[in-house]
Amino acid sequence: MKRNNLTFHKLVECNICVMVHESHPLAKQEMLTEEDLTDYPFIAFESGKHNSHYFAEEYLNEDTENVNIEVSDRACMMMLMQELNAYTHVAGIASENIVNKEFVIIPIDEKKKTEVGYIKKANIELSEYGKKYIDKLISTINKQG
Repeated sequence: MKRNNLTFHKLVECNICVMVHESHPLAKQEMLTEEDLTDYPFIAFESGKHNSHYFAEEYLNEDTENVNIEVSDRACMMMLMQELNAYTHVAGIASENIVNKEFVIIPIDEKKKTEVGYIKKANIELSEYGKKYIDKLISTINKQG
């Protein structure tokens, strides 16, 4: 990022959670561990072939032996999660407007956290629309607690 004159601006640090379909065998649990997930496939959303894992939406656990599935279509990801009892990692700040009512978010009982933020060119100010967007993100995050 430094080489490209980019800066990361943290909005929040939050717990890692998993998202599963409501029919998933673990969907009723209040808390999970990584060990609870070992029998289920993991789905990662990949939005392009040039993405770096530094910009991933999911927390990546490289120690796992789970089946890993990469998808580039969110509808496909949701369908696979339902049909395969798969899961994906999400930050613990998902809005009710974002998460389909058929899916549940469960915290992982780990000390690991993730940072949610945005990246911008270091020497360029955000536009008025950009500032409004960031303000709306912060407002939404603050409503989540």
